[in-house]
Amino acid sequence: HVLFVDELMRTKKLQKGGSVVYIASFAARGEPSIGAGRPPIETGSEEEFKSVADGSKFTESSPYTDFYGAVKLMGALWTMSMARKHTNMRFLTVDPGMARGTQGTATLPFFQKVLTNTVMAVMQGIGRAHSVDVGAKRYCDILLDDSTYKSGVWYGSKKGLTGEMADQVTHWDLIGNESAQDAANSAIHQFL
Repeated sequence: HVLFVDELMRTKKLQKGGSVVYIASFAARGEPSIGAGRPPIETGSEEEFKSVADGSKFTESSPYTDFYGAVKLMGALWTMSMARKHTNMRFLTVDPGMARGTQGTATLPFFQKVLTNTVMAVMQGIGRAHSVDVGAKRYCDILLDDSTYKSGVWYGSKKGLTGEMADQVTHWDLIGNESAQDAANSAIHQFL
């Protein structure tokens, strides 16, 4: 994603007024209501983000969500750094929320797929998840409504994993830390 955007900018195919939307995940900020912890980012330094990118931050016993969440966090922080550097374009991040109906379970073993799909149906039934259409609408809203959704912000559920959207900095101060944003951007670019 980062390399693609850099090339679009370099070749002037992404110009003044253009928009870049990065798709995040609640795994990048954690969600206590479902027992999902934050990624294991302690300082938000460039060295720490480089250790995420090269894998040395993790052990073989690290849960998948540590890898996934940390990488998704880096991408979200990258958009915020880029928004400050390129004020004539829009860089936004959006979390589609807990969306039932995606193909996320397609490759799971049969019983795990049935269990996960059943849990998602229950979550939607009790208002803790929403349809894939609601998640997709978030993408469209972020991209098309530039009067409501401002550049340099990571939008996602204000509370929990569904419902009204808000700036995700309310979930974790690190998200708003400009030094961490720039460190993530710099670390990513060292691998391109």
